[in-house]
Amino acid sequence: MKEWLEEQYKSIGKVAGYLWDKGWAERNAGNISVNITEFFSSEELYRLNKSSYYQLEKPMPALGGGIFLITAAGSRMRLVKEQPQQGVTLIELDESGRKYCILYPEKDNSPSFPTSEMPAHLAIHDFLRKEKRPGRTVLHAHVTETIALTHNPDFKDEENINSLLWSIQPETTLFIPDGVGFVPFRMPGSYDIAEATIEKMKTHKAIIWEKHGCVVVERNLEEAFDIMDIIAKSIDIYFKCRMAGYEPEGLSKKQIREITNRFHTPK
Repeated sequence: MKEWLEEQYKSIGKVAGYLWDKGWAERNAGNISVNITEFFSSEELYRLNKSSYYQLEKPMPALGGGIFLITAAGSRMRLVKEQPQQGVTLIELDESGRKYCILYPEKDNSPSFPTSEMPAHLAIHDFLRKEKRPGRTVLHAHVTETIALTHNPDFKDEENINSLLWSIQPETTLFIPDGVGFVPFRMPGSYDIAEATIEKMKTHKAIIWEKHGCVVVERNLEEAFDIMDIIAKSIDIYFKCRMAGYEPEGLSKKQIREITNRFHTPK
């Protein structure tokens, strides 16, 4: 196996471990996808077996011929942590972007199907390719803090969520200056949630799904996890203040502007 592909598996295993340790991946919760099209040669493809082609509900024309690592249906992050190659599926889309097949070594006679959240993952990757965005990875997890926050009616609102996140600690302004998008509850695994997410991806790289966790797009998985972790930490600080019996003071709008001007103004 090529060294770069081995590194991708290692990265998936490492981040899967982070998700499990955080408690954000109960049972088979959470999923990961990585666009590896540009790294895969036709010669390497020739060495792999292909399953039958399976029709996608909606075509993904920008992904025609694309190759992706994506967590398998039913895979547990606690197991992906130890054996990433056993919990991840390699798929290829046909040139039209209407169908996909599973790629697998000859020794593997029963390749795993991809996660049920594949429609959302592929739709996001299709958007990224069309928009020529740099993100190659999509990370979704049941981030406890975001689920808890969106059970509060006051935080089923993007403006309120971002006001909280930016005010609670400098890191959210530093590393998520565009804030997070918010998608009201949609059926998990549906194109409905995919389309709502893509709309928010136009202006954000991190999206909170109401009562369903968080999804982040980044250049690599560890950076995606970092964004998710900052969001969770900010909400956790808010909850800790409330549990201690007081409303957090928060950074002022002036302080947030100063941070933004100091770190995000082009030199």
